[in-house]
Amino acid sequence: KTVGVLVLGDVGRSPRMQYHALSLAAEESVGRVLLIGYSGARCVPPVEALVQAGKIELVLLREELLPRPRSKIGYLAYAPAKAALQLAQLLLALLVWTPRMDVLLLQTPPAIPALAAAWLARAVTGCTVVVDWHNLGFSVLQHGGLGPRHP
Repeated sequence: KTVGVLVLGDVGRSPRMQYHALSLAAEESVGRVLLIGYSGARCVPPVEALVQAGKIELVLLREELLPRPRSKIGYLAYAPAKAALQLAQLLLALLVWTPRMDVLLLQTPPAIPALAAAWLARAVTGCTVVVDWHNLGFSVLQHGGLGPRHP
């Protein structure tokens, strides 16, 4: 089996997904693990060792696809354009640059456009999609992250 582990963020700053990749690489039924995300910080040493051994393959995405706007009005065009370009890049990574995956493990948030890309990859290849959902918004609200006046 080929398993993809996708994080729409810096792979090196995603220890949870790195440890998912390590666990999957240790499974006898998994032949190949693809760890997909942005380059940046170094991965934890056990992941780096398995990358060197060929058991985990890093598929690095380009984070900055557009120059950031200087004004708030420019952001109105920037945000949807960035999401569309990210979706295109994710689809290329999931459907063209990598071998067909049997399972895709996806971390959210961010859900946009990662969930759409996973859904489309599933529709095209029939892979199983597993979502590792971090409910960060709930945690922020639970701990008063928006202040005492927030409902």
